[in-house]
Amino acid sequence: MSCLLRTCRWIRQTASSLLQAYATAFPDFHNTIDDLFADGNQVVFRWTFTGTNNGPLADTAATGKQVSLPGCIGIFRLDWGKVNQGHLAWDRYELFLQLGVIPSES
Repeated sequence: MSCLLRTCRWIRQTASSLLQAYATAFPDFHNTIDDLFADGNQVVFRWTFTGTNNGPLADTAATGKQVSLPGCIGIFRLDWGKVNQGHLAWDRYELFLQLGVIPSES
């Protein structure tokens, strides 16, 4: 099996595991696309994640708190109509602040 094929499978499994973890932690989650740009084979989007933490997330027990995370970013490169490369970024620090897992700095 080629290294590229193994890497693609690992990426798919990792993305699937990440989505499953957040779907378990926030069963009512919703993503709202705020901006979407495409140029050639690249797509960039900004979204807001919202949901209620009714399940565990990593080592953190459910808090029952609602969260709203604007400013999440996705950057993808497409080849032949399929995602070849992708990057996602969101503010995990803000997420854990809203969950009350870490104290605010006020």
